[in-house]
Amino acid sequence: MSSTPRLPDAVRISARGREILIKLKRYTGVPHWNTLCRIAYCYSLSLQTVPAASHEHEDTALEIEWPTFAGAFRVELAAITQFNASIEDVDASELGKYVRNHVERGLSAIQNTRSLSELVTIVLSTKN
Repeated sequence: MSSTPRLPDAVRISARGREILIKLKRYTGVPHWNTLCRIAYCYSLSLQTVPAASHEHEDTALEIEWPTFAGAFRVELAAITQFNASIEDVDASELGKYVRNHVERGLSAIQNTRSLSELVTIVLSTKN
């Protein structure tokens, strides 16, 4: 990859991902979807494998602007995203799908969480 990939303008979440977010928000008490998406994204990145591209996630039920998604961690998430994308040779035009696939995989992985303490335990117990 010759150039630094450009961050997506927004993170798109599928209808299935939105349903998971509704459930996670209710069970964990985390008040904002962007926070849960950020946790899911970081969890997926920590797995150190490229998530499988899925056509089931092509619908968009929720769209979160990148600055809202990244929040106070926008510099760090931008750097991590660009670094991982360059290592995995992700084409700049595919960066939005790359982020989406990570968020969707992360949401799927934490979807059965029933409390905030359980969520913290899951995310902190990731083995690298």
